[in-house]
Amino acid sequence: MGISTTLDRVFSAPPVIKRVMCDEKPLRQSYVGSAATQDQVNDDFFRQNKHVRTLYTPQTTYHITHSRYNAAAVTTSVQPTRSGYLLAAQGNVQEERGRLQAEFSSKEQLVQRLRGEKAEMDQEIVGLRSSVDRLKAEVDQIMKEKAAAFQRLKNMEGKLKSSQSKLTLEKRKPDPRLKEPALKAAIKQGEKKIADLLSKYRQETEKYWSLFKKLMPMLLAEKELRLQVKAMDTSLAAYNTEMEMHQGLFNRLVLEKNHSQQRLKQAKEYANSICPKTPEIEEKFAELPAEEDELDDKIAEAEARLDGITLNNPGVMREFKERQKKINDLRKRLDDTTTWLQAQQAVMLRIREAWLPALAEIISKITASFSRSFCHIGCAGEVRLGEHDDYDKFSIQILVKFRETEELQILTATRQSGGERSVSTILYLVAIQDVTVAPFRVVDEINQGMDSVNERKIFRLLVEAACQPGTPQCFLLTPKLLPDLPFQEAVRVLDIMNGPEMKSIANNFNLGMLVGKRPRICAVEA
Repeated sequence: MGISTTLDRVFSAPPVIKRVMCDEKPLRQSYVGSAATQDQVNDDFFRQNKHVRTLYTPQTTYHITHSRYNAAAVTTSVQPTRSGYLLAAQGNVQEERGRLQAEFSSKEQLVQRLRGEKAEMDQEIVGLRSSVDRLKAEVDQIMKEKAAAFQRLKNMEGKLKSSQSKLTLEKRKPDPRLKEPALKAAIKQGEKKIADLLSKYRQETEKYWSLFKKLMPMLLAEKELRLQVKAMDTSLAAYNTEMEMHQGLFNRLVLEKNHSQQRLKQAKEYANSICPKTPEIEEKFAELPAEEDELDDKIAEAEARLDGITLNNPGVMREFKERQKKINDLRKRLDDTTTWLQAQQAVMLRIREAWLPALAEIISKITASFSRSFCHIGCAGEVRLGEHDDYDKFSIQILVKFRETEELQILTATRQSGGERSVSTILYLVAIQDVTVAPFRVVDEINQGMDSVNERKIFRLLVEAACQPGTPQCFLLTPKLLPDLPFQEAVRVLDIMNGPEMKSIANNFNLGMLVGKRPRICAVEA
């Protein structure tokens, strides 16, 4: 065939450069043949040697492409082999460089001339575009005037048709003079009906007056009964107050009785521990008098006999009596304090039972509104009353859930993010709006830290809550608002302009400049 070698072997170069050249171009699949090869090459040769991509001969270069879908299909591109000039002698290179530089200079001059022509053409295009825009504006104005004239013509045609229809109907109506006898008869009949109605009205008025005269004594009696009922209610309230006072006294006496019985039991136990009960002691107890005064006399007589006993240390008995007196005083104070404490606890329980249900009802209203608002944004929330024996530790607990995988958690400064706390706060303010009374409310930058989805939902809920009848005025202060928010007619947006350059603008402001534009705007719209 005359194929001698591949293209990567016909020249020498450093290994790195040759490897790069082989990676960039298929030099190892490019073969070099002789003049005899050109006469022997055909499609069958390329089908049998699929690894041959390019074949160079002295006069012809063959580029072979194999089909991906048909292995037998081969496309051969035949081109004449160019003569080498890049690696020719140095003199030819200098001549070629000069020729290229001259050609480059001529091309550059051509580019500069074309750029100048392009600039002139751009200016002409700008002028033409201005003319086109002006012509378009004139055409639009003419089309608008045409549409307005057509609309006026159409309106006039409609009015003309309406007038013609009314005229036709009027012509079809009979002569009203022909109806004059019937109308007079109808008027007489109507006057007769009016007279009958006036007669009936007079009769009904007399009946009403007679019934009113009968009703007056009943109204006076009812008023007197109401006064009596009011007096009885007042007396009943006084009786109830007195009854509560006696009930309290009765409860205190019962408590004192219970404490006295407890003290008696303790005294008996103490006495039995000092001196166990024997038949002799029981006989002596039986001989004691039953009256309290006589018992006090017996006790005094026994204490006198006890005082008469001679002791080696007279201070012992005195110290014993003093301590016994202190113990009795302390027991009495303890009993009084216990009685007072139980009475106060009973009073506190009655007071708590009076206001706690009302507070629980308010909390239930707040949590219903709070939960409903959270459902609107696809989350869950609840408000609870944190009860405690210490009233200073009563609290309102706000529980929120922003994700499906978590449970309700108390709103704190560390558990939720800033945006979640802002959402919870504004929804809580909306929830308490129905149970609080205030002339107005101010919310400052509550939307800071929120994402756009939650901010849009919260703004819609806030607007709906603030625009309900009977609600106080609400001010929302914010440095930014989202576009296309759902405003209502009751909402006003006020932009506060401030800065060092505002003084001159404010001094030169003239309201007539805005008011004077309105008639011109109305005239253009008409």
